[in-house]
Amino acid sequence: MANGARIDEFGDPMPQTTMLGLAMWTHRREKKVSMRSAAKEAGVSAPTWARVEHGKAPDVYNFFRICGWLGIRTPTLHLLDLEPAKQ
Repeated sequence: MANGARIDEFGDPMPQTTMLGLAMWTHRREKKVSMRSAAKEAGVSAPTWARVEHGKAPDVYNFFRICGWLGIRTPTLHLLDLEPAKQ
């Protein structure tokens, strides 16, 4: 690739990414599937998959689909340490 990105065995660029993207990439490699195949399995578009795997934040809908594909339980609000805004 022109930008110097490393390429994996499926011809996809290796991620420079977030923890979610790294989890996606690692699980995809373990399953030996391409980005396109993983995206289809997860129910997201291939461009969305590529963006998220390379560090962009997904929308909530796609986040839940990707987490489902990864087998990750998604966070729930009662687990968040939220305090009411001070007035």
